[in-house]
Amino acid sequence: MIELLLACVLASKVPEAPLAGTVRAAESGAVLAGALVEVTDVAAQVWSDTSGAYSIDPGQPGLHHVRVSRAGYRTRMLDVVTSVDVALHVDVMLEAEPQPLPAISIRARRAMTDPVAGASTVADETDGRNLDARGIRTSAGLLDADPLRALGALANVSAPPEGAASLHVRGGSSDQNLMLVDGLPVYNSQHTAATLTALNPDVVSTVTIRAGVPSAQYGGALSSVIAIRTDTSGTAHLTARGGVNPSAVRQLVAMPLPWPGGSLLVSARRSVADIYGGLAGQPSTAELFWDGFARAITPLWRGELELFGLRSHDRFDFDAKVDVPAGAPVSASEGKPRNSFRWASHTAGAVWARGESSGTRAIVRAWRTEFAGGANWARTSRTAHLGSARASTGANAQLSVTRARTRLSAGASMEWIRDEYEIGRTCHAGTKVTTSELGLATSLPAASLFAEGRWTPAKQWTVVSGLREPLGGGSPQTLEPRLTARYSPREGLGFFVGYSRTHQQSQSLRNEESLIDALVGIALPTTGPRAARSDQLTASIDARLPDGFELTIDGYHRVLERLLLVAPRTAQPFATDGFTTGRGRATGLGLSLGRRGELWDFAGAYTLAKTTRTATGQRYRPSFGAAQSLTAAAAVRVHPATTVSVNLWGVSGRPMTLTRGEFEWEHAALLGGVGEVAGSPQQFVGALGGAHLPAYWRLDLGMRHEWRICARTERCTLGGTVAIANIFGQRGAIGAVVASDGFSRRAIVQSPRALRVGLDWSL
Repeated sequence: MIELLLACVLASKVPEAPLAGTVRAAESGAVLAGALVEVTDVAAQVWSDTSGAYSIDPGQPGLHHVRVSRAGYRTRMLDVVTSVDVALHVDVMLEAEPQPLPAISIRARRAMTDPVAGASTVADETDGRNLDARGIRTSAGLLDADPLRALGALANVSAPPEGAASLHVRGGSSDQNLMLVDGLPVYNSQHTAATLTALNPDVVSTVTIRAGVPSAQYGGALSSVIAIRTDTSGTAHLTARGGVNPSAVRQLVAMPLPWPGGSLLVSARRSVADIYGGLAGQPSTAELFWDGFARAITPLWRGELELFGLRSHDRFDFDAKVDVPAGAPVSASEGKPRNSFRWASHTAGAVWARGESSGTRAIVRAWRTEFAGGANWARTSRTAHLGSARASTGANAQLSVTRARTRLSAGASMEWIRDEYEIGRTCHAGTKVTTSELGLATSLPAASLFAEGRWTPAKQWTVVSGLREPLGGGSPQTLEPRLTARYSPREGLGFFVGYSRTHQQSQSLRNEESLIDALVGIALPTTGPRAARSDQLTASIDARLPDGFELTIDGYHRVLERLLLVAPRTAQPFATDGFTTGRGRATGLGLSLGRRGELWDFAGAYTLAKTTRTATGQRYRPSFGAAQSLTAAAAVRVHPATTVSVNLWGVSGRPMTLTRGEFEWEHAALLGGVGEVAGSPQQFVGALGGAHLPAYWRLDLGMRHEWRICARTERCTLGGTVAIANIFGQRGAIGAVVASDGFSRRAIVQSPRALRVGLDWSL
């Protein structure tokens, strides 16, 4: 089957090579050296270099047939159209296809240079989903190329396009996802609802989510492993990329270091105005954030060393009462109690990877991750003061050996974790009470061992079996088996089944039933008395359909035990006087349909799910457990430099817990206006999850155009994006507030419509 693939079209008046790009592995995103690129209709060919790059001149302009092949990967066929005044940049993703070949020794100047790609290939998680920069833009929208928001458009994953400050995977809570950046753990990696990922999107090359049966090398998270791989494509020369939109300005600079194989990348992003209220000078609401990232790569000991640091900071303040009208003078709100949330995270680490032509791979990682958060929350008779912190210092090492149809991997990790959580209070009269209402603190070591094997007993079968043993961590934990089997009776059709057990020692005391949870992405970690546990069965079918479509049907059933739950104890946005321990169930079925082509891309997903929590004798559906959801995204290249996108999101069967207390949330209107957040909801009314939100759907429309602004190089471009969010003005609700009479309700609704513009540049 011939698949059409065309991407990254850049204008050039006098191109040196009308066809160029980079060849990568589809599973990990690693560059592939030695790939053969052939223009079959003119008998021209070239090999990709050690950075995966190729450049070839197909001769006369017009339609050409291109074949890309490499040993161990499935051959790709492409149809491309070249012209005299337009240079084509085509990045090709090759899918792995193990072949029984005799031993071949290949030596290159920089073999297997990407430590993250090496990390992701320790085990073959066949149920993972990978999105590159093009896929992220298709799923998340042309303007908001947010990696986590793009994952929210996948089947069995929940993150609504507005009013979501977290990601929920297969019925799991937001704290049950392990986030990795270049293989190192990052804690509290999200901003608020306006900007989800605490990392400049220009830094991101690929994002991969593994929610079914993760490799045995991963532990400490019940629901998923989310791996972000940073971009290394622009480090061969000095590169500057940046952008600005109504919410933030960002800039990235990458350059080679003065020795072979060395590179440096620095990135920063900061909010340019308050999302709520700041644009018009109204101080009642303030939402500010910034993040920074730096990375250096250098050859070391016949391998490659990566050093990086990531830091982010958030602040979200708003009035605790709603009795001052929006737009009132500053003096009108003086003396009013304020709700304030602040959090910051920092990760620094190193990854060294070494690969040999004999099939042996070694990786060593070390890191230091810190998180600190705080809040002042106006309660009925006093203000609660929250302080939360987490620090983790750790290292791990792993070794994998590939022989014929077998790959064996083993490794060990060691980590020292310190968690702190404390609630104090201040009376409204201003008297500070020195004693705390709740104080939790733990400091303990945690270690683990893992071993895993991957076998291909026959061409149609692949079996992966792994075992992870947690050691220490403060409470007894059983072994974590992982087992998957994949059967492919023919090319383009596969059946997958698997089982996994995972544990999670540190959980969050954030209340995901609170209305504030839709705004604030703060994580509040604590170590529970016993580690939470998840047992999961999963099965899927994937098939290649005519016209380049790919279909996946994915089902799961999960049993979760020893969960820390805040909602059964309090309606406050975080635990104030304790928590309960409960259990959960989650069952779901997801359908995904995707296509990549020369002129248009498509990604669609449908999810049917049921999620429950049980604690203190009550069973309820959490607010993130929608019964059905549908997403669809299409990106059409109407011109070599112009792309139009359409994004649809719909949901039904959303449970809701009614809340009593003052609260309002109004988004900014089309072409300006002032948004407003104020209030302090205090009580739940009725049973948890006892009400339901109406069905809601939203359609976004966007267009992006790119101009070449330098005559001598095609890397110098300027891009402009215009997007209309919620073009039909649907009023979607995130919750409802019950009036003091106990009967009338007021829905908390989303923005009816919004116009957003953005500008980006590459030099």
